[in-house]
Amino acid sequence: VKECGPVHINIPLDEPLYDLVELEHSGRKYSSTGPNNAPDRSPHHGSVPEELQVAIHQALAQGKRIWFLAGMDSTHEVLEPVLTELEGLEQVCLWREDLANLKVGLPLRDEWFRTAPIDPPALLISWGGPLLSKHFQLFLRNNPRFKHWRIDPRGDEIDTYNRLDGVWQSSPKFALEAIRNIVQNKRQEILTDSIAASSDTDSKNAV
Repeated sequence: VKECGPVHINIPLDEPLYDLVELEHSGRKYSSTGPNNAPDRSPHHGSVPEELQVAIHQALAQGKRIWFLAGMDSTHEVLEPVLTELEGLEQVCLWREDLANLKVGLPLRDEWFRTAPIDPPALLISWGGPLLSKHFQLFLRNNPRFKHWRIDPRGDEIDTYNRLDGVWQSSPKFALEAIRNIVQNKRQEILTDSIAASSDTDSKNAV
């Protein structure tokens, strides 16, 4: 009989695994919008949380990067179209865990964050489960302050990088489509302002 080694089995489990305990929240901001299985207790129906909108506008206006991070999750073909659009926008970078079951985005590779001089984002928007890349997690924890918002259908507070500013209780599809619209509109506004400013400068030079 051929000898076998140890076997590792991944089993998805939903919290809570034991009795619920009522805890006081840490004061972080929560917003619940869009279709999900949890009760919707937010007045911001159908809109991106105001604090997140401000963070998006500030990052884009200042020429800073916005990172989207997909953690471990089941197959998500439904997210592919909106993520493809986001990935094609200037100032946006999409990262994905290998077990996120996505075909778009940059895969996380430890060597990139161990040796490459990569600048941290101004805003990180994440969803899904944990990451396998330890160096990516350390990179985020050890970098200067940046905004981090998490999309979670149950509104769970998962502060892996000690940077969590808010949790948007929403399905990833609904949330990402709403965020895409804001990013596209803001990018168009910046482009329009840039063209107008350039035209004014040309007119003054002509005079």
